[in-house]
Amino acid sequence: MISSPATTPAGPATRFRPVIRVFVSSTFSDLTHERNALQDRTWPELERYCLLRGFQFQAIDLRWGITEEEVSRGALTSATNGCVKTSR
Repeated sequence: MISSPATTPAGPATRFRPVIRVFVSSTFSDLTHERNALQDRTWPELERYCLLRGFQFQAIDLRWGITEEEVSRGALTSATNGCVKTSR
């Protein structure tokens, strides 16, 4: 992601920009190649696009930070609901 928001050419620091979030969720084994492509190519391009237009882009992919153990304990639903709630 952007390392020094205060020096961006599009204006004020990133933390003061409206946030556009994209939320991706599926099982751990589904869509692996597609999610990797999003992370490697699409997210950086969307981040630049949003930055130039005065927005902050935030990708949320549940495979980041959720372990198989947490899934087996039912924590995935809680994490998903938390992400959705903060995105409203």
